[in-house]
Amino acid sequence: MMYFKRSHTMKIIVSLALLALLNACGGGSGSPDQSGGQTGGQTGGQTGGQTTGKPITLTDQTGVARYHGQSDCTAFVLDLRNDAAPAYALTNGHCAQNFSDPDTPYAVWRDRAAPSDRLVFFYTASTQAAQKTVQVSEITYSSMNQTDLAVLRLNATVGQLRAQGIEPIQIHSSPLASGSPIQVIGAPSSEFLRQVACQQGPRVDVSEFVWVWSQLQSNDCTQIFPGMSGSPVFDPVSRKAVGVINTTTVGMSETRNCYLGSPCEISAQGTRPRAQTSYAVPIDGLASCFVQGQWAPQAGVCPLPLASGPALLPQGLFSPMQHPSSISRWQLEGPSSAATQVKLITAGVDRCNTDTGYQAYQATQLPFLPTQEGVHLACVREGQRLTVHPIEVDNSAPTAAPIVEVAPLDGPARRVSLSFKPPEVSGYDTATSATEAGCRALPDSAFTPYFRVPLVLDAPTHLCVKVSDRAGNTGRVWSQAIP
Repeated sequence: MMYFKRSHTMKIIVSLALLALLNACGGGSGSPDQSGGQTGGQTGGQTGGQTTGKPITLTDQTGVARYHGQSDCTAFVLDLRNDAAPAYALTNGHCAQNFSDPDTPYAVWRDRAAPSDRLVFFYTASTQAAQKTVQVSEITYSSMNQTDLAVLRLNATVGQLRAQGIEPIQIHSSPLASGSPIQVIGAPSSEFLRQVACQQGPRVDVSEFVWVWSQLQSNDCTQIFPGMSGSPVFDPVSRKAVGVINTTTVGMSETRNCYLGSPCEISAQGTRPRAQTSYAVPIDGLASCFVQGQWAPQAGVCPLPLASGPALLPQGLFSPMQHPSSISRWQLEGPSSAATQVKLITAGVDRCNTDTGYQAYQATQLPFLPTQEGVHLACVREGQRLTVHPIEVDNSAPTAAPIVEVAPLDGPARRVSLSFKPPEVSGYDTATSATEAGCRALPDSAFTPYFRVPLVLDAPTHLCVKVSDRAGNTGRVWSQAIP
Protein backbone atom coordinates (compact mmCIF):
# COMPACT_ATOMS: atom_id res chain seq x y z
CA MET A 1 0.00 0.00 0.00
CA MET A 2 1.01 3.61 -0.48
CA TYR A 3 1.98 4.98 2.91
CA PHE A 4 3.95 8.16 3.67
CA LYS A 5 5.01 8.63 7.27
CA ARG A 6 3.99 12.08 8.40
CA SER A 7 7.32 12.62 10.15
CA HIS A 8 9.14 12.28 6.81
CA THR A 9 6.58 14.09 4.69
CA MET A 10 6.31 17.05 7.02
CA LYS A 11 10.07 17.54 7.18
CA ILE A 12 9.88 18.11 3.44
CA ILE A 13 6.94 20.48 3.90
CA VAL A 14 8.84 22.49 6.52
CA SER A 15 11.90 23.02 4.36
CA LEU A 16 9.88 24.02 1.30
CA ALA A 17 7.26 26.13 3.04
CA LEU A 18 9.71 28.38 4.84
CA LEU A 19 11.00 29.65 1.50
CA ALA A 20 8.10 29.39 -0.87
CA LEU A 21 5.17 30.54 1.23
CA LEU A 22 7.01 33.76 2.02
CA ASN A 23 6.71 34.51 -1.66
CA ALA A 24 3.32 32.89 -2.19
CA CYS A 25 1.28 34.40 0.60
CA GLY A 26 3.06 37.63 1.26
CA GLY A 27 4.72 37.03 4.61
CA GLY A 28 8.37 37.89 5.04
CA SER A 29 10.64 37.28 7.97
CA GLY A 30 12.39 40.47 8.84
CA SER A 31 14.12 42.43 11.55
CA PRO A 32 12.55 45.19 13.65
CA ASP A 33 12.28 48.58 11.99
CA GLN A 34 15.63 50.31 11.71
CA SER A 35 15.15 52.83 8.93
CA GLY A 36 11.91 54.72 9.00
CA GLY A 37 9.86 51.58 9.42
CA GLN A 38 11.22 49.57 6.52
CA THR A 39 11.77 45.87 7.06
CA GLY A 40 14.39 43.43 5.91
CA GLY A 41 11.89 40.83 4.70
CA GLN A 42 11.79 38.88 1.46
CA THR A 43 10.67 40.79 -1.63
CA GLY A 44 9.29 37.95 -3.76
CA GLY A 45 7.71 39.51 -6.84
CA GLN A 46 9.28 42.91 -6.19
CA THR A 47 12.53 44.11 -7.67
CA GLY A 48 14.80 46.82 -6.36
CA GLY A 49 12.24 48.61 -4.21
CA GLN A 50 9.73 48.73 -7.04
CA THR A 51 6.78 51.00 -6.30
CA THR A 52 3.49 49.14 -5.88
CA GLY A 53 0.26 51.08 -5.86
CA LYS A 54 -0.31 54.58 -4.56
CA PRO A 55 1.53 55.83 -1.45
CA ILE A 56 -0.89 56.81 1.29
CA THR A 57 -0.76 59.64 3.79
CA LEU A 58 -1.37 59.73 7.53
CA THR A 59 -5.00 60.71 6.90
CA ASP A 60 -5.80 57.46 5.03
CA GLN A 61 -7.09 54.53 7.10
CA THR A 62 -4.84 54.97 10.12
CA GLY A 63 -6.07 51.64 11.50
CA VAL A 64 -3.86 49.69 9.05
CA ALA A 65 -0.43 48.68 10.37
CA ARG A 66 2.67 46.63 9.72
CA TYR A 67 2.42 43.41 11.77
CA HIS A 68 5.54 41.75 13.14
CA GLY A 69 4.58 38.19 14.11
CA GLN A 70 5.78 34.83 12.86
CA SER A 71 6.04 36.64 9.53
CA ASP A 72 6.10 40.32 8.63
CA CYS A 73 2.64 41.06 7.25
CA THR A 74 -0.11 43.68 7.41
CA ALA A 75 -2.93 43.92 9.98
CA PHE A 76 -5.76 46.30 10.80
CA VAL A 77 -7.74 47.24 13.93
CA LEU A 78 -11.46 46.54 14.17
CA ASP A 79 -14.15 49.03 15.12
CA LEU A 80 -16.72 46.94 17.03
CA ARG A 81 -18.59 49.95 18.48
CA ASN A 82 -17.24 49.76 22.02
CA ASP A 83 -14.35 52.09 22.84
CA ALA A 84 -13.97 50.60 26.33
CA ALA A 85 -13.35 47.09 24.99
CA PRO A 86 -9.92 45.64 24.19
CA ALA A 87 -8.73 46.49 20.69
CA TYR A 88 -8.61 43.57 18.25
CA ALA A 89 -6.78 43.39 14.93
CA LEU A 90 -7.13 41.06 11.96
CA THR A 91 -4.42 39.45 9.87
CA ASN A 92 -3.83 36.04 8.26
CA GLY A 93 -3.39 32.80 10.17
CA HIS A 94 -0.17 32.13 8.24
CA CYS A 95 1.22 35.41 9.60
CA ALA A 96 0.43 34.76 13.27
CA GLN A 97 1.40 31.09 13.44
CA ASN A 98 4.25 29.06 12.00
CA PHE A 99 2.77 28.01 8.68
CA SER A 100 5.41 25.29 8.22
CA ASP A 101 4.19 23.39 11.28
CA PRO A 102 2.69 20.01 10.32
CA ASP A 103 -0.57 20.71 12.17
CA THR A 104 -1.63 23.71 10.05
CA PRO A 105 -4.12 21.75 7.86
CA TYR A 106 -6.28 21.02 10.91
CA ALA A 107 -5.19 23.27 13.83
CA VAL A 108 -7.19 26.07 15.42
CA TRP A 109 -5.31 28.27 17.88
CA ARG A 110 -7.13 29.87 20.80
CA ASP A 111 -5.71 32.31 23.39
CA ARG A 112 -2.01 31.90 22.56
CA ALA A 113 0.64 34.11 24.13
CA ALA A 114 2.51 36.38 21.71
CA PRO A 115 5.15 38.19 23.79
CA SER A 116 7.09 39.64 20.85
CA ASP A 117 4.27 40.34 18.37
CA ARG A 118 3.51 43.99 17.66
CA LEU A 119 1.77 46.37 15.26
CA VAL A 120 3.40 49.53 13.89
CA PHE A 121 0.86 52.21 12.96
CA PHE A 122 1.38 55.26 10.75
CA TYR A 123 3.64 53.05 8.67
CA THR A 124 4.06 55.61 5.92
CA ALA A 125 6.89 57.54 4.29
CA SER A 126 6.94 60.02 7.14
CA THR A 127 9.48 60.26 9.94
CA GLN A 128 9.99 57.29 12.19
CA ALA A 129 8.96 59.49 15.13
CA ALA A 130 5.40 59.53 13.75
CA GLN A 131 5.05 55.76 13.99
CA LYS A 132 3.35 54.18 16.97
CA THR A 133 4.03 50.62 18.12
CA VAL A 134 1.34 48.67 19.98
CA GLN A 135 2.10 45.27 21.51
CA VAL A 136 -0.09 42.22 20.89
CA SER A 137 -1.37 40.77 24.18
CA GLU A 138 -2.37 37.43 22.70
CA ILE A 139 -3.27 35.62 19.54
CA THR A 140 -6.94 35.23 20.39
CA TYR A 141 -7.65 33.08 17.34
CA SER A 142 -5.66 31.75 14.40
CA SER A 143 -6.24 29.03 11.84
CA MET A 144 -5.33 27.90 8.35
CA ASN A 145 -7.96 25.15 8.49
CA GLN A 146 -10.62 26.08 5.89
CA THR A 147 -9.86 29.77 6.52
CA ASP A 148 -6.64 31.79 6.85
CA LEU A 149 -7.44 34.29 9.56
CA ALA A 150 -6.04 35.47 12.89
CA VAL A 151 -7.62 37.69 15.56
CA LEU A 152 -5.07 39.57 17.68
CA ARG A 153 -5.92 41.21 21.03
CA LEU A 154 -3.85 44.34 21.50
CA ASN A 155 -2.42 45.81 24.67
CA ALA A 156 -4.79 48.79 24.49
CA THR A 157 -8.48 49.59 24.38
CA VAL A 158 -10.19 50.93 21.30
CA GLY A 159 -10.53 54.32 23.02
CA GLN A 160 -6.83 54.46 23.83
CA LEU A 161 -5.99 53.86 20.18
CA ARG A 162 -8.38 56.59 19.07
CA ALA A 163 -6.68 58.97 21.49
CA GLN A 164 -3.42 58.32 19.59
CA GLY A 165 -5.06 59.11 16.24
CA ILE A 166 -5.53 55.45 15.25
CA GLU A 167 -9.02 55.01 13.80
CA PRO A 168 -10.35 51.41 13.85
CA ILE A 169 -12.08 50.02 10.79
CA GLN A 170 -15.65 48.75 10.63
CA ILE A 171 -16.61 45.39 9.11
CA HIS A 172 -19.02 45.41 6.19
CA SER A 173 -22.17 43.50 7.09
CA SER A 174 -22.73 41.97 3.64
CA PRO A 175 -20.51 40.73 0.79
CA LEU A 176 -19.77 42.89 -2.22
CA ALA A 177 -21.07 41.71 -5.57
CA SER A 178 -18.65 40.40 -8.15
CA GLY A 179 -17.54 43.31 -10.32
CA SER A 180 -17.65 45.86 -7.49
CA PRO A 181 -14.68 48.21 -7.14
CA ILE A 182 -12.42 47.51 -4.14
CA GLN A 183 -9.33 49.00 -2.54
CA VAL A 184 -6.50 47.25 -0.70
CA ILE A 185 -4.10 48.92 1.73
CA GLY A 186 -1.01 46.96 2.72
CA ALA A 187 2.71 47.15 3.39
CA PRO A 188 4.85 45.29 0.86
CA SER A 189 8.13 44.03 2.31
CA SER A 190 10.75 46.79 2.49
CA GLU A 191 8.11 49.40 1.61
CA PHE A 192 5.59 51.57 3.42
CA LEU A 193 1.80 51.27 3.29
CA ARG A 194 0.36 51.55 -0.20
CA GLN A 195 -3.12 51.56 -1.65
CA VAL A 196 -4.21 49.70 -4.78
CA ALA A 197 -7.53 49.83 -6.59
CA CYS A 198 -9.00 46.81 -8.34
CA GLN A 199 -12.20 44.83 -8.79
CA GLN A 200 -13.94 42.13 -6.78
CA GLY A 201 -14.43 38.73 -8.38
CA PRO A 202 -16.59 35.72 -7.49
CA ARG A 203 -16.14 33.58 -4.38
CA VAL A 204 -14.22 30.36 -4.98
CA ASP A 205 -12.73 27.48 -3.04
CA VAL A 206 -8.93 27.56 -3.25
CA SER A 207 -6.28 24.87 -2.75
CA GLU A 208 -2.62 25.67 -2.16
CA PHE A 209 -0.11 22.98 -1.19
CA VAL A 210 -1.54 21.27 1.97
CA TRP A 211 -4.38 23.78 2.57
CA VAL A 212 -7.92 24.19 1.28
CA TRP A 213 -9.68 27.51 1.93
CA SER A 214 -13.42 27.79 1.55
CA GLN A 215 -15.13 30.53 -0.47
CA LEU A 216 -12.35 33.07 -0.75
CA GLN A 217 -13.04 36.35 -2.52
CA SER A 218 -11.16 36.42 -5.82
CA ASN A 219 -10.08 39.75 -7.29
CA ASP A 220 -7.99 41.16 -10.11
CA CYS A 221 -5.53 42.98 -7.83
CA THR A 222 -2.18 42.49 -9.57
CA GLN A 223 -0.14 44.64 -7.17
CA ILE A 224 -0.23 42.21 -4.26
CA PHE A 225 3.28 41.41 -3.05
CA PRO A 226 5.01 39.76 -0.08
CA GLY A 227 4.25 41.63 3.11
CA MET A 228 0.68 42.43 2.02
CA SER A 229 -0.80 39.30 3.57
CA GLY A 230 -3.34 40.48 6.13
CA SER A 231 -4.18 43.64 4.18
CA PRO A 232 -7.79 44.83 4.44
CA VAL A 233 -9.96 44.83 1.34
CA PHE A 234 -12.25 47.86 1.39
CA ASP A 235 -15.53 48.87 -0.11
CA PRO A 236 -14.44 52.32 -1.39
CA VAL A 237 -17.93 53.76 -0.86
CA SER A 238 -18.52 52.85 2.80
CA ARG A 239 -14.78 52.54 3.67
CA LYS A 240 -15.64 49.35 5.54
CA ALA A 241 -13.54 46.17 5.29
CA VAL A 242 -14.96 43.19 3.41
CA GLY A 243 -11.96 40.84 3.35
CA VAL A 244 -8.34 40.07 4.26
CA ILE A 245 -5.78 39.40 1.49
CA ASN A 246 -4.16 35.98 1.94
CA THR A 247 -2.62 34.66 -1.30
CA THR A 248 -2.02 35.44 -4.96
CA THR A 249 -0.80 34.00 -8.25
CA VAL A 250 0.90 37.30 -9.12
CA GLY A 251 4.53 36.58 -9.92
CA MET A 252 4.07 32.81 -9.81
CA SER A 253 6.04 30.43 -12.01
CA GLU A 254 4.03 29.03 -14.87
CA THR A 255 2.70 25.73 -13.65
CA ARG A 256 -0.35 23.52 -13.76
CA ASN A 257 0.17 22.30 -10.19
CA CYS A 258 -1.44 23.58 -6.99
CA TYR A 259 1.84 24.20 -5.28
CA LEU A 260 3.39 26.76 -2.97
CA GLY A 261 3.05 30.07 -4.76
CA SER A 262 0.44 28.84 -7.24
CA PRO A 263 -2.93 28.56 -5.47
CA CYS A 264 -5.61 26.82 -7.51
CA GLU A 265 -9.27 27.63 -7.91
CA ILE A 266 -11.47 24.57 -7.42
CA SER A 267 -14.24 24.11 -9.97
CA ALA A 268 -16.10 21.33 -11.74
CA GLN A 269 -14.03 22.12 -14.84
CA GLY A 270 -10.79 21.32 -13.03
CA THR A 271 -8.53 22.67 -10.32
CA ARG A 272 -5.94 25.01 -11.80
CA PRO A 273 -4.15 28.28 -10.98
CA ARG A 274 -5.69 31.44 -12.47
CA ALA A 275 -2.96 33.85 -13.52
CA GLN A 276 -2.77 37.41 -12.16
CA THR A 277 -5.41 36.77 -9.50
CA SER A 278 -5.38 37.48 -5.78
CA TYR A 279 -7.60 36.16 -3.01
CA ALA A 280 -9.00 37.40 0.27
CA VAL A 281 -10.69 35.76 3.25
CA PRO A 282 -14.24 37.17 3.52
CA ILE A 283 -15.16 38.78 6.86
CA ASP A 284 -18.72 40.01 6.28
CA GLY A 285 -20.01 37.66 9.02
CA LEU A 286 -17.13 38.12 11.45
CA ALA A 287 -18.84 40.71 13.68
CA SER A 288 -21.06 37.91 15.02
CA CYS A 289 -17.97 36.42 16.71
CA PHE A 290 -17.92 39.38 19.12
CA VAL A 291 -20.35 40.50 21.83
CA GLN A 292 -20.25 44.14 22.91
CA GLY A 293 -16.89 44.54 21.25
CA GLN A 294 -15.27 41.52 22.91
CA TRP A 295 -14.35 38.16 21.41
CA ALA A 296 -17.12 35.71 22.34
CA PRO A 297 -17.60 33.26 19.46
CA GLN A 298 -20.51 30.84 19.52
CA ALA A 299 -20.78 27.76 17.33
CA GLY A 300 -23.44 28.23 14.69
CA VAL A 301 -23.20 32.01 14.94
CA CYS A 302 -19.53 32.79 14.38
CA PRO A 303 -18.63 31.54 10.86
CA LEU A 304 -15.09 30.44 11.81
CA PRO A 305 -14.06 26.87 12.69
CA LEU A 306 -13.73 27.09 16.48
CA ALA A 307 -11.99 23.79 17.23
CA SER A 308 -9.17 21.91 15.54
CA GLY A 309 -10.21 19.33 13.00
CA PRO A 310 -9.26 15.65 13.23
CA ALA A 311 -5.50 15.08 12.93
CA LEU A 312 -5.91 12.28 10.39
CA LEU A 313 -4.00 13.16 7.24
CA PRO A 314 -3.45 11.35 3.93
CA GLN A 315 -0.55 11.05 1.56
CA GLY A 316 -0.80 14.31 -0.37
CA LEU A 317 0.59 13.27 -3.75
CA PHE A 318 0.22 10.21 -5.96
CA SER A 319 1.49 9.27 -9.42
CA PRO A 320 -0.27 6.41 -11.25
CA MET A 321 2.69 6.42 -13.66
CA GLN A 322 4.92 5.26 -10.82
CA HIS A 323 2.44 2.63 -9.64
CA PRO A 324 0.64 1.34 -12.76
CA SER A 325 -0.55 -1.87 -11.12
CA SER A 326 -1.60 -0.32 -7.81
CA ILE A 327 -4.95 -1.30 -6.40
CA SER A 328 -4.12 0.02 -2.94
CA ARG A 329 -6.55 1.95 -0.83
CA TRP A 330 -5.83 5.40 0.50
CA GLN A 331 -3.92 5.26 3.76
CA LEU A 332 -4.42 7.99 6.34
CA GLU A 333 -2.18 8.48 9.34
CA GLY A 334 -3.04 9.94 12.72
CA PRO A 335 -5.45 9.41 15.60
CA SER A 336 -9.05 8.39 15.00
CA SER A 337 -12.04 7.48 17.12
CA ALA A 338 -15.39 5.79 16.75
CA ALA A 339 -16.77 9.19 15.70
CA THR A 340 -14.30 9.69 12.83
CA GLN A 341 -15.90 9.83 9.40
CA VAL A 342 -14.24 10.26 6.00
CA LYS A 343 -15.06 10.77 2.38
CA LEU A 344 -12.70 11.14 -0.58
CA ILE A 345 -13.97 13.29 -3.43
CA THR A 346 -12.83 14.94 -6.62
CA ALA A 347 -12.42 18.65 -5.97
CA GLY A 348 -15.19 20.63 -7.62
CA VAL A 349 -17.53 17.65 -7.95
CA ASP A 350 -18.57 17.47 -4.30
CA ARG A 351 -17.81 19.50 -1.17
CA CYS A 352 -16.68 18.40 2.27
CA ASN A 353 -19.38 20.41 4.07
CA THR A 354 -22.19 18.32 2.58
CA ASP A 355 -23.31 15.29 4.59
CA THR A 356 -23.61 12.87 1.67
CA GLY A 357 -20.87 10.33 1.09
CA TYR A 358 -19.33 10.17 4.56
CA GLN A 359 -18.59 6.77 6.08
CA ALA A 360 -17.14 5.58 9.36
CA TYR A 361 -13.36 5.53 9.15
CA GLN A 362 -11.97 2.06 8.55
CA ALA A 363 -8.60 1.82 6.83
CA THR A 364 -9.59 -1.41 5.08
CA GLN A 365 -12.78 0.13 3.66
CA LEU A 366 -11.42 3.35 2.14
CA PRO A 367 -11.80 3.86 -1.62
CA PHE A 368 -9.00 2.82 -3.94
CA LEU A 369 -6.36 5.32 -4.97
CA PRO A 370 -7.74 7.53 -7.78
CA THR A 371 -6.00 7.61 -11.14
CA GLN A 372 -7.84 10.66 -12.53
CA GLU A 373 -5.30 13.47 -12.77
CA GLY A 374 -6.13 16.54 -10.73
CA VAL A 375 -6.92 17.50 -7.15
CA HIS A 376 -8.96 15.29 -4.87
CA LEU A 377 -10.02 16.09 -1.32
CA ALA A 378 -9.83 13.98 1.81
CA CYS A 379 -12.67 15.11 4.07
CA VAL A 380 -12.24 13.97 7.68
CA ARG A 381 -14.75 14.95 10.36
CA GLU A 382 -15.69 14.22 13.94
CA GLY A 383 -19.00 15.88 14.74
CA GLN A 384 -18.64 19.54 13.75
CA ARG A 385 -14.83 19.34 13.57
CA LEU A 386 -13.59 19.09 9.98
CA THR A 387 -10.24 18.72 8.24
CA VAL A 388 -10.01 19.13 4.47
CA HIS A 389 -6.79 17.96 2.86
CA PRO A 390 -5.93 18.12 -0.87
CA ILE A 391 -4.58 15.05 -2.65
CA GLU A 392 -2.97 15.74 -6.01
CA VAL A 393 -2.80 13.02 -8.64
CA ASP A 394 -0.06 13.78 -11.15
CA ASN A 395 -0.04 11.43 -14.12
CA SER A 396 2.04 13.53 -16.51
CA ALA A 397 5.75 13.41 -17.21
CA PRO A 398 7.54 16.74 -16.79
CA THR A 399 8.35 18.61 -19.99
CA ALA A 400 10.56 21.31 -18.45
CA ALA A 401 14.18 21.43 -19.58
CA PRO A 402 16.95 21.03 -17.02
CA ILE A 403 18.42 24.22 -15.58
CA VAL A 404 22.17 23.88 -16.11
CA GLU A 405 25.01 26.23 -15.18
CA VAL A 406 28.59 25.60 -16.39
CA ALA A 407 31.70 27.25 -14.95
CA PRO A 408 35.30 26.73 -16.16
CA LEU A 409 37.93 25.19 -13.90
CA ASP A 410 41.57 24.41 -14.65
CA GLY A 411 42.27 22.94 -18.10
CA PRO A 412 39.38 20.94 -19.57
CA ALA A 413 37.56 20.61 -16.22
CA ARG A 414 34.13 22.19 -15.86
CA ARG A 415 31.94 22.63 -12.79
CA VAL A 416 28.33 21.80 -13.73
CA SER A 417 25.43 22.72 -11.43
CA LEU A 418 21.75 21.93 -11.85
CA SER A 419 19.08 24.14 -10.29
CA PHE A 420 15.64 23.08 -9.09
CA LYS A 421 12.27 24.69 -9.69
CA PRO A 422 9.55 22.66 -7.93
CA PRO A 423 7.13 21.19 -8.60
CA GLU A 424 8.04 20.40 -12.21
CA VAL A 425 11.82 20.40 -11.78
CA SER A 426 12.23 18.60 -8.46
CA GLY A 427 14.84 15.97 -9.23
CA TYR A 428 17.57 15.02 -11.68
CA ASP A 429 19.31 11.86 -12.84
CA THR A 430 22.50 12.37 -14.83
CA ALA A 431 25.00 10.53 -17.01
CA THR A 432 27.55 11.53 -19.67
CA SER A 433 28.10 10.61 -23.30
CA ALA A 434 30.26 11.70 -26.19
CA THR A 435 27.24 12.68 -28.31
CA GLU A 436 23.64 13.80 -28.06
CA ALA A 437 22.51 10.58 -29.73
CA GLY A 438 24.54 8.64 -27.20
CA CYS A 439 22.55 10.26 -24.36
CA ARG A 440 19.28 9.04 -25.84
CA ALA A 441 20.65 5.51 -26.21
CA LEU A 442 21.75 5.11 -22.59
CA PRO A 443 19.91 2.54 -20.43
CA ASP A 444 18.28 3.65 -17.18
CA SER A 445 21.03 1.91 -15.22
CA ALA A 446 23.58 4.42 -16.57
CA PHE A 447 21.93 7.34 -14.73
CA THR A 448 22.62 8.31 -11.13
CA PRO A 449 20.69 10.76 -8.92
CA TYR A 450 21.97 14.34 -8.64
CA PHE A 451 22.18 15.43 -5.01
CA ARG A 452 22.73 19.19 -5.35
CA VAL A 453 26.51 18.75 -5.36
CA PRO A 454 28.07 20.26 -8.53
CA LEU A 455 29.54 17.81 -11.00
CA VAL A 456 33.12 18.13 -12.27
CA LEU A 457 33.34 17.01 -15.92
CA ASP A 458 36.10 17.08 -18.48
CA ALA A 459 35.09 18.93 -21.66
CA PRO A 460 34.12 18.37 -24.33
CA THR A 461 31.30 16.02 -23.40
CA HIS A 462 27.54 15.84 -23.26
CA LEU A 463 25.64 15.86 -19.98
CA CYS A 464 22.65 13.53 -20.19
CA VAL A 465 19.81 14.61 -17.88
CA LYS A 466 16.42 13.23 -16.91
CA VAL A 467 14.11 15.63 -15.06
CA SER A 468 11.71 14.37 -12.37
CA ASP A 469 8.73 16.25 -10.99
CA ARG A 470 7.57 16.30 -7.36
CA ALA A 471 5.48 13.15 -7.90
CA GLY A 472 8.51 11.24 -9.21
CA ASN A 473 7.42 11.22 -12.85
CA THR A 474 10.43 11.33 -15.19
CA GLY A 475 10.54 13.02 -18.59
CA ARG A 476 12.64 12.38 -21.69
CA VAL A 477 16.43 12.43 -21.75
CA TRP A 478 17.91 15.88 -22.40
CA SER A 479 21.40 16.45 -23.74
CA GLN A 480 23.48 19.46 -22.72
CA ALA A 481 26.78 20.07 -24.55
CA ILE A 482 29.62 20.93 -22.17
CA PRO A 483 32.21 22.76 -24.33
